[in-house]
Amino acid sequence: MEETKLFVQNLNIFTWRDIESFFIRSQYNEMLNFVIGEYEKQYKPPATDKPPKPNFLNINRCLTLERCVGIIQIDANKPANAKASAKEESADVKQTGSKAKFTTATTICEWDDPTIFNMPVFIYERELTLSKTSKKFPLPNGDTLDFTFDTNSLTVGAVIWLYFYERMGIFKILGALLDDYNYRGKYTISGRRLNDYSRLMDMISTLHRIGISSNLRDRVCLYQRVLGVSIENKLGIESERNSGFMNTFNRLIDYMLEYYKTKQLAQAIQTQAGTVQPRSSVATQTSIRDTINVMQQHFEPLQYGRNLINTFVGIATVHATLCLVNMLKSEIGIPAQYEKPEEFIPAAYDILVAKRTHTVNAANRFIIYDNCASYGYRLLTDIETIILDNLTAIATGSNLDTWLNDIEGLVEGYRNAYSAVPEKVEAIV
Repeated sequence: MEETKLFVQNLNIFTWRDIESFFIRSQYNEMLNFVIGEYEKQYKPPATDKPPKPNFLNINRCLTLERCVGIIQIDANKPANAKASAKEESADVKQTGSKAKFTTATTICEWDDPTIFNMPVFIYERELTLSKTSKKFPLPNGDTLDFTFDTNSLTVGAVIWLYFYERMGIFKILGALLDDYNYRGKYTISGRRLNDYSRLMDMISTLHRIGISSNLRDRVCLYQRVLGVSIENKLGIESERNSGFMNTFNRLIDYMLEYYKTKQLAQAIQTQAGTVQPRSSVATQTSIRDTINVMQQHFEPLQYGRNLINTFVGIATVHATLCLVNMLKSEIGIPAQYEKPEEFIPAAYDILVAKRTHTVNAANRFIIYDNCASYGYRLLTDIETIILDNLTAIATGSNLDTWLNDIEGLVEGYRNAYSAVPEKVEAIV
């Protein structure tokens, strides 16, 4: 009986606290904690009259935001068991000085530096679809495959998540709101602090004015250098492209779809023949494994230059925009009863970007791109962190076979969402 870990657990490439400039950290920490507070008002558990949390706030769907809770003081002079006990007992939010430790279910937020204040948590926890009660899956030979993986750091999946939210039009919506708030004045967007949205609006405006906002040049270079794709722009940017990334990713998706199709056919045939355990194509498994090996070589550019910082700042800006639009939707002509992002984001895009009256279409802009982002994030994070040496390719009951069964819904979901994308890349800028 052996237990095999499928993913590299301690993948701490770059976390939010690694953005060490106090200038950036102080501004964004203030804004993100305000956003988290508003999210808690906007989205509540399904038992209430508020809508449930959307994908972008689901820790099993993407690297999302959470509040640091369970802040406790740990005395360095106490024995280790006393420290562990203190961690378990605390549940209140209290600041206890520069050595305070902040705990959530999966992370500890530490204040070694008094300039790090009100720090939010970026968090992702992988969900095992083959089992709802455990993250460890028993194999036919009696061994166990451990699917446990959670992180507070960036993976390339976070870049593709940001990229699809860019294609959704989030940054164009924000640009239109900022332009109107600061200059044009078409909409009655109040600047009085009696309106909570004006606080967030001015925070975002300040980030732009002092030059630490997520800007188009940074994101264009990020997409080109990490994903090898671009968006139309007039900036004349020349940067290295991670050529082959998307082609390799799409080829891997094709191999996986071929694997599922072949296996479904084999299951149908073997069920009629009375065979209990269907056989998988070893050749297709080998092609998938070899392509994953090539994919993992494409992930390194994320760690170069300011790609990591630009990714975090971009994700933070997406959250700020999603929160802001929900807060001031009435001021720009969106019905107040539009409480779900799949309702108010397409409406905001039509009104602010496309300059047309909003109509409900069969293809929902938010749902399509959000699905691309969510499925893409989970697939790429799996591919980046999976331990290739632990992926065996045999006809029945292999580790690779089990993992492919677990992600079948992700692969199908990504391909279906991507095929429904209404615009080419050049159409978004």
